Amino acid sequence: MAKSLSELKQAYILTLFLLSLCSCQLVVNVKDGGGDVTVESFLGNTTSDIVQLQFLNKDGTHVTQFIDFKTETQIFKTYIPWEEEQGFGQSKPQALCFVSRFTKNEFISSDAMSKLRQKNPSAIRTPEEEKTPESHLMDANLILEKSNTISPKIFNFCRDARDTVFTKEIDIKIWSKYLSSEFIQEELFVNK
Repeated sequence: MAKSLSELKQAYILTLFLLSLCSCQLVVNVKDGGGDVTVESFLGNTTSDIVQLQFLNKDGTHVTQFIDFKTETQIFKTYIPWEEEQGFGQSKPQALCFVSRFTKNEFISSDAMSKLRQKNPSAIRTPEEEKTPESHLMDANLILEKSNTISPKIFNFCRDARDTVFTKEIDIKIWSKYLSSEFIQEELFVNK
C-alpha cells in the first residue's frame, strides 16, 4: 500500500511539473467537499474555438475534457493507471475516450476562458456549489479513423484510445441530421 501511495505521489508531482511546462492559461487548486485538493488546468483557444480542462484524480486517473465549440463536440479522455490485476501484458496506462454532443450555452466560451487570469495561483479555491456526477450511457463504439466527419479534433485527441472510443447512438443520429449525411449512421460507429 505504501509503495502505491509513493508511486501515486510521484505521478502527481510529475503531472504538476508537466502542467507547469505547458502553455496553460489558468491553473486552479480546487478543494472538494472531502478536503482533497486537485490541481486543474484550463486552456482556452479562440482561434480554434476550443477549451480544455485537465486534472489528476486522487485514484491516479488523468482526465482531460476537450470542448470543440465549432462542432459542439465534447470529448473526455482518461488515462487509467496500470494495475497488477490487469496482468503483465499491459504495462502502460489504458486510454479511454468518450465523445458526445453539447449545446453551446452549457460551457463558458473559449473567448471568455482565454481572458481569465488569476492573481494568486497558489490559492486553494472552494467551489460555490458541488455538482452531482452525471451518468451517460455510451452505447456505441466510434470508429476513430472516420471520426473527422464529426470533428477534426477527435482523431488526434483520442489517438491513444484507438479501440476504446465511445459515443451515444442518439448523438450519432443528431450529427447525421446536422451534417445531412446517412454515411455517419452507417459507417461511423459499431454497436457494442
